[in-house]
Amino acid sequence: GRFPAGYMSLTPTQSSFAKLEGDVVEVCAPIENIDPQQGIRAISDKGKESTSRFRLIRFDETSDTSIVSCYPLTGRGHQLRVHLQWLGHPICGDVQYGANVLPALVPEVTAEQFQRTNCCTPVTSGENCSDLSAQEVTQAKRACRFCGDKKEAITNLFTPAQQLKGGHSICLHALKYEIDFPEKKSSKNNGKLLDTLSVKVGLPSWA
Repeated sequence: GRFPAGYMSLTPTQSSFAKLEGDVVEVCAPIENIDPQQGIRAISDKGKESTSRFRLIRFDETSDTSIVSCYPLTGRGHQLRVHLQWLGHPICGDVQYGANVLPALVPEVTAEQFQRTNCCTPVTSGENCSDLSAQEVTQAKRACRFCGDKKEAITNLFTPAQQLKGGHSICLHALKYEIDFPEKKSSKNNGKLLDTLSVKVGLPSWA
């Protein structure tokens, strides 16, 4: 939709809020890594302080999408993605963080396909792994989430983004990077700036 329309309908928490200053929306909302195994983040009062600024560049009525300039003031993982989701304007294609249009997920897996892809296909002692007893094989299968969940294993073990056909692509582009190289602090200096690396990349086709 048109950014930042509707963002003021958010319900602020103890440490999360958004404000509009001129044409810039500033989001101050702490981010917590709620699923370290999958690397999924979310707004949480228990998270680390996170601040981002967003400004509308242009709106396309045909596709009902907005091109937005994003500026992270802090550097949390997935920060821009999580803050835009919280504003109600998830990044196009970002199914992990609330994109409205979901690309096709993996098709239904047949029993035969499951058997071929299952890393723990039934074996007995002396068959493919002669160093394991039948009891050891059975115990391993009971401990394996893939075997235990059967057909639900695919959706249980992988995030929506990982289940997409042809990979996962979102419309988020790093236009410019700047990295400062300060001198190492010591008793003789305050770590003055030695140099700054600035890299700029051309716009993608969707921008």
